[in-house]
Amino acid sequence: MIRSYFAKTVRLIWAHGKLWLICSIALRIILAFSPLASIWIMKEMVNEVTAIALDQSDDYQPLLWLLAGLFSVTLVTNALETVLRVLNAHTEQRLEYHLEHMVAKKAASVPLSYFDDPEFYNHHHRIRAEAMGERFLDPVERVLDLGKNLITLISYAVFLLSIHWGLAVMSLLAVIPLLIVQIKFGMSEYFLARLQTPEIREASYISSILNERDSSKEVRLFQLKDFLLGRWSRLYLKNMKEVLRLLHRREKALILSGIFTSSMYIGCLGLVVSLLRASALKVGDFVAIAQAVQNTQQLLSQMTFNLAHIVNRCLYIADLFDFLEYEDKTIPKLTGKEDFPTKLQSGITFDRVSFCYPKMERNVINEVSFTIKPGERIAIVGDNGSGKTTLVKCLMGLYPIHSGNILFDNQSIHELDISDLQRNITVIFQDFIRYNFTAGENITIGRVTQEINPAQMRQVAVETGADTFIRKLPSGYDTILGRTLQDGEDLSGGQWQKVALARALYRRGEIFILDEPTAALDPQAELEVFQQFDSLTQNKTAIFISHRMAAARMADRIFVMKQGQLIEVGHHDELMDANGEYSRMYGMQAKWFA
Repeated sequence: MIRSYFAKTVRLIWAHGKLWLICSIALRIILAFSPLASIWIMKEMVNEVTAIALDQSDDYQPLLWLLAGLFSVTLVTNALETVLRVLNAHTEQRLEYHLEHMVAKKAASVPLSYFDDPEFYNHHHRIRAEAMGERFLDPVERVLDLGKNLITLISYAVFLLSIHWGLAVMSLLAVIPLLIVQIKFGMSEYFLARLQTPEIREASYISSILNERDSSKEVRLFQLKDFLLGRWSRLYLKNMKEVLRLLHRREKALILSGIFTSSMYIGCLGLVVSLLRASALKVGDFVAIAQAVQNTQQLLSQMTFNLAHIVNRCLYIADLFDFLEYEDKTIPKLTGKEDFPTKLQSGITFDRVSFCYPKMERNVINEVSFTIKPGERIAIVGDNGSGKTTLVKCLMGLYPIHSGNILFDNQSIHELDISDLQRNITVIFQDFIRYNFTAGENITIGRVTQEINPAQMRQVAVETGADTFIRKLPSGYDTILGRTLQDGEDLSGGQWQKVALARALYRRGEIFILDEPTAALDPQAELEVFQQFDSLTQNKTAIFISHRMAAARMADRIFVMKQGQLIEVGHHDELMDANGEYSRMYGMQAKWFA
């Protein structure tokens, strides 16, 4: 499995970093021979110095040439390693861009219902927890380093075998326990991180509440500091203890493997000493052998660490590719290609539509049927959790329905191009986004697929009343709104609502949807929004969701939802005369104003 994911990694790197891959291989091949070259030069230098010290030679020229050679090898090695670091940094940044782009595109393309699945959220958080470019490139770098080290190791082995076979064997045996420890605990670290993801997300969420501007008022007003810090500390310390427990186990295992490695090194030195006593080895030969043995064991230790690290990183890469390729087979796909009707003629029909969230058995929408005529204005009311918002999300194609059908001019939603359907829908959600962009961009972002039309932008701002306060801002329509990214201008809730309404109008959709956007407004601001909505949706197919029964009176018809079912349909007077759920809800709210 790891090999298949690694192959995908190499293909992606080849697509975005051919030069890096070619140069990395070539430079590492050259660098692989520099350690043995340095040892050989050092051996000859020690022998030359020894000969001069013992008055066996008075020729300094070979020593000078050897010094020049050692300087050249060191200079070339440092230069090539610098080039590699620069290439790595450039490639990491490019990969970071492409991977962030791929993950963001995936997250923005999957059905909205994926975000109602905690496992999907955890998966998304897990792969974005660290820099993706570095984690993605790292295993390939380490594989190339393994190749380089293998070439160096072969050169050391040939050198040591030329002295005595025991030196090579003991050097190889020394790293076997280390290899087992590194691979075992490398995998344990990954699976621990995976197990801790939900708690890490919760700790991160609590930390954001403590540190971000939007929540700072309630933290102070409700005196939440100690409560939240305590909850964050419990999660953080629990995870920390688990990480440290694994770390202690790994270090104990490394100590035991280190004892074995040290004994092998001592054995190699003992063998070298015996060879020195039994033969005519020069001092430089002894130094070179000792250095080669030590370097071989260090190199093998580094290779075992790299190998274990590759396994760990490949598990992350597998996680990343699993996310990019993730598809919930239980969620129907909307793959139609037909264009949305230019203008609705027969309207919108729900035919026994049902929907349930991923990994849930109970339907949130259950066998709902109705028809909305072109140009008709519909109010959808009901208690919290009755399915109002879910219903319109199904209509917009955000939630693929599980049974039944939704028709636009008798054309099934399954036949329509979902992008074209959504281009023809204008919507303001209760939690609409307040972009920290300019005032103009906050309006025109409603239709980014077309060239910006400044005249139309100002026209919709005038129609919604947003132009009145935007013109008074320091830079007018070029003023940054919000203070998250820059020192911009804060707007009131009612002003933001008018900007959102202007954004919706700028989109020019065939269907206009208002999903409880006035829930956080004062009565005066709410009245203004609904009056504007009433004026702006004349002769348009419009749907608005509201808890406020009084607002529903402006609708042509009212749909009453309860526990995922459509239980009443009619005009305000008809529903009041029926003395049913709508009448009960209206009466409860009327008591507050009696």
